[in-house]
Amino acid sequence: MPEENRPDAYAIDSLAKSGAKRLKRPDFVSVTRGPGMRSNLAVGLDTAKGLALAWDVPLLAVHHMQAHALTPRLVSALATKDDFGDATVTPAFPFLTLLVSGGHTMLLSSTSLVEHKILAETNDIALGDCLDKAARAILPLGFLEALPANTPFGCALELFAFPGGASDYEYNAPSTRS
Repeated sequence: MPEENRPDAYAIDSLAKSGAKRLKRPDFVSVTRGPGMRSNLAVGLDTAKGLALAWDVPLLAVHHMQAHALTPRLVSALATKDDFGDATVTPAFPFLTLLVSGGHTMLLSSTSLVEHKILAETNDIALGDCLDKAARAILPLGFLEALPANTPFGCALELFAFPGGASDYEYNAPSTRS
């Protein structure tokens, strides 16, 4: 097949005529290393490895939840004054983050870019799904049957725990924490 009739040659010629700039090789390839669904992670990791090898650049593996936790800092670093007016929105360390991402949930205390303490987590289940499953196991069958149809089980658990509403429960935090 003559060169000018090959589809890839046509595409390259079209790009050249459009004035598109030639793309530079990236400085590195970044990929999610986990947590997450293994099959999805494997596809991403294999693709990233191939690209890093082909471009002869470093491969940077990123913890999925750490990336989510640091996103507010990235957004504020990339923001212009017009985005937020005069308000200061940069999260300062330490800060708490509640990450709810698909099949897992984490409550983190972040003290630096690389120091995060997991205060609570679910390993392979979303928080709402966990509450629903716990409610089905904990609540008496008669209580569940008496609820209106389509009442979420997590909501039913709250109604069972606080029959008069959450306002009848008082929590006083200790003056010191260990």
